[in-house]
Amino acid sequence: MYRNFYQKLKRDLASHSLVDLLRVVVLKLLRNLRINFVRSLDHTGTTHVHRRLIRMRSTPQSFGVPIENVWLGRIKGGPMRPMMYTIMCLTFCSWGCGSATFNQRMAEQIAAHGLENEKHVVLVDYDRSISSTRLFVVNPKNKKVLFSSRAGHAWKSGKLYASKFSNTPRSNLSSLGLYKIGMEYHGKFGRSLRLHGLSKTNSNVLMRAIVLHRQPAWRLWSLGCITVPDDDADTLIDMLKPGTKMVVYD
Repeated sequence: MYRNFYQKLKRDLASHSLVDLLRVVVLKLLRNLRINFVRSLDHTGTTHVHRRLIRMRSTPQSFGVPIENVWLGRIKGGPMRPMMYTIMCLTFCSWGCGSATFNQRMAEQIAAHGLENEKHVVLVDYDRSISSTRLFVVNPKNKKVLFSSRAGHAWKSGKLYASKFSNTPRSNLSSLGLYKIGMEYHGKFGRSLRLHGLSKTNSNVLMRAIVLHRQPAWRLWSLGCITVPDDDADTLIDMLKPGTKMVVYD
């Protein structure tokens, strides 16, 4: 299990050159991490200086922890779990990594579902980490990637990598298989697209209200929906017309 995890992580980190990776990390550090020193008094009246986490894309809200309850290294009521630190660090380091070029895995998925003659096909590669570029709109005929973005998966499916999938209602897990893009609607998350499952592994997605919708960049996970960052959502939704096919695979 862990060997497979680190092999995937190594592959995702290696998919960018060292210069590109450093650029991603530095830009993320400069733009998204702000540390503020806040003085507070404890119950004994002693003054302490705490480093308070103010804003970060992989914020504690991503883990279901209110930001005001988080102090450096501790959550009110107990220490912050080392696993959460690990996930945050790995997500930070691998943010934005992932090749956006047409590859053999894409060709195999298109051929397996008979989509060679489609104008556009959406491919979501859940074998890549949640912080990687892993949603692609491709032209199967000329084998070109027209658009790429990060994509979220269900929290219960896995943290950095999705490994658990289900078609069962109320499972709150992501579903693999062939999808058809449905009608656009405006809901809780703004512009969204309904999804229709065309495989045995995702035939209940419409009943489960699994859709494609936007989300703030720092909110990585969903309750089963396929999510894209706010900055990419409008461009993607404009490209995807009703009837467009989408393949989610791992």
